Amino acid sequence: MTGGRLLPLALVALVALSAAPARAQFSVVPMLVNGPTSGRINIVFMAEGYTAGEMATFATDAQDALSYLLTLEPWSAYAPYFNAYRIEVVSGQSGSDHPGTASDEPGGVPVFFADTYFNSTYDYAGIHRLLAIPGPGAAYGLLMNLFPEWDIGFVVVNKDIYGGSGGTFAVFSTHSASAELAAHEVGHSFAFLDDEYPYGDIGYWDTDAWPNTTVETVGASIKWNAWIAPATPVPTPAQDPYLGVVGLFQGAHYNPTRWYRPKADCRMRSLGVPFCPVCAEALVRSYYRLLHPIVSSTAPADVDSVFDADSLSFEVTTLEPAAHSIVLAWKVDGVQQPGTANTFVLHGGPLAPGTHTVAATAHDPTAYVRNDPPGLTDPDGLLTEQRTWYVEKVLVASVPPFTGRGPRLVLHASVPNPVTGAARLRFELFAPAGERLPVRLALHAVDGRRVRLLEDRALPAGAYERPWDGSDDAGRPVRAGVYFLSASAGDAHATRRVVVVR
Repeated sequence: MTGGRLLPLALVALVALSAAPARAQFSVVPMLVNGPTSGRINIVFMAEGYTAGEMATFATDAQDALSYLLTLEPWSAYAPYFNAYRIEVVSGQSGSDHPGTASDEPGGVPVFFADTYFNSTYDYAGIHRLLAIPGPGAAYGLLMNLFPEWDIGFVVVNKDIYGGSGGTFAVFSTHSASAELAAHEVGHSFAFLDDEYPYGDIGYWDTDAWPNTTVETVGASIKWNAWIAPATPVPTPAQDPYLGVVGLFQGAHYNPTRWYRPKADCRMRSLGVPFCPVCAEALVRSYYRLLHPIVSSTAPADVDSVFDADSLSFEVTTLEPAAHSIVLAWKVDGVQQPGTANTFVLHGGPLAPGTHTVAATAHDPTAYVRNDPPGLTDPDGLLTEQRTWYVEKVLVASVPPFTGRGPRLVLHASVPNPVTGAARLRFELFAPAGERLPVRLALHAVDGRRVRLLEDRALPAGAYERPWDGSDDAGRPVRAGVYFLSASAGDAHATRRVVVVR
C-alpha cells in the first residue's frame, strides 16, 4: 500500500509554523558528509515516536534507511551528491497513533494512541496503512529553525507495523519492508512522481502535470517519447515482448483507464521493483535542480587582459557522480580546444588584438537522461553548465630599448577623457631586452581610496593599451566624478587625472 501525496504543495506552503521548536531542544547528527551543505543535497531523517532512551535505535533505523536508499538506482550513481543528517526528536512515548483498525497491534488492541512529537497516525483518511503526520507544520518549523539547509525530509516512525505516506515529507515506519516504501514515497516528495497504480477513479488532481503519468496518446506528444522505441506500439499492451520496455501502458494516477504510465511495472507502481527509466530520469533532473555540474572556477585576477607573452590559466572543479565522469570541454571564441582536463591555459601570442571568450562547459552524459530541454534559467538544460570569461588581447607596440637615461614609465591620458562608458588606458614601459618590471595600474578616488586595480604583474618593455569597462573592483559602474589613474613600474611612478561622466 502506498499513500501518495497528502497535501497539495500550495496548501503545504500555508501551514502555520507556530509549532517551531527551540534549537537547543534537539540534536542534529551528521550521517554522511560529502561536502558543504551549500554544495550538496541534504537528506534529513527526523525521529518520531522515539523516547530519549531509544535514540540509539533511531540512529540504526535512520542509517539502515539511508544505506538502502543509496543502493537503489539512480540514487547510488549519484551518492557523492548527498549529505545526510538525523535529528533526534524526543517523544513522550514510543510508537504512533492507531485509532481505527488496530487489530494488528499486540494483543489485538482495537484503538491505540501514543504521545509523540509529530502526532503521527495510522488510518489516515480512513486507510489502514496510511501512516502520516496530520499537519507537517511542526516538522517544517523544526527544520526551518534547526536545519534550514534541508532538501529531502524523512520522518521515521518507531512502529514495526507496515505503513507510510508521501507529501512534504516521506513518512515510513520501522517495519522490515518500510524502507521500500520510503524509496517510493521520496519519489513523490522530491521528484514529484505520480502513483502509477489504479485505486479507483478518484479524480485526484486530474491534471497532466507529473513526469511519469499522462492522458496523452499521440506518440510525438507523449512527454517521455524520447524513451519509446519506434517499434513499440502506442498504447502498449502489458504483455511480452513489451514488459521490459518503455511504452504507454494503461492504468495510472489511481485510474485503471484514461491514464497511462511509461512501463508495465515500476517502483511507483509496485514495491520491490526498480524505478523505470522515466522515473529515474525525473530523479536525476531533480538532483540537478538543486546542484550544478560545476562546483567552482578560478581565473587570474587580471583575466580581462592578456599580452603576447602572457599565459593565463583557468580551472574549474566539477561535481563527479559515483558511476561516471562529468565531461568538460574548453572553447576559445567558440572553437573547441584539445583536451578535457579541469585546467586550461590560454596563450596570448596567437590571439589577435581585441576581445576573446574562454568558455568551460561541463556536461553530465548520464544514460539516465534523454530529455533535458533548455529553460529560461538553464539555457543549456539542467545537466549542462558553462562558465565564460572575456579576455582582451592588448596590442603591445615596441619601444626603443632603455639606455639608462629617460623615463622608465610614461602614462597617457585615458581615451576618451572624460569617460562616459568604457575607456582605453595607455602606458609605455622602457626596460632592457629580456627584463620585466613589476607594473601596477590602479584607479583611485580623490580621497585616496582604491576604486579599481587594473594591472598588477611583471611586464616586458612595450607600449601598452589596456581596456577598462568603467567598473570598480566589485564590477559596479564607477560613479561620475574625478579620479586619479596611478601607475608604477619599479621605482618609477606616474599619475593622470580621469573624469567620469554619467
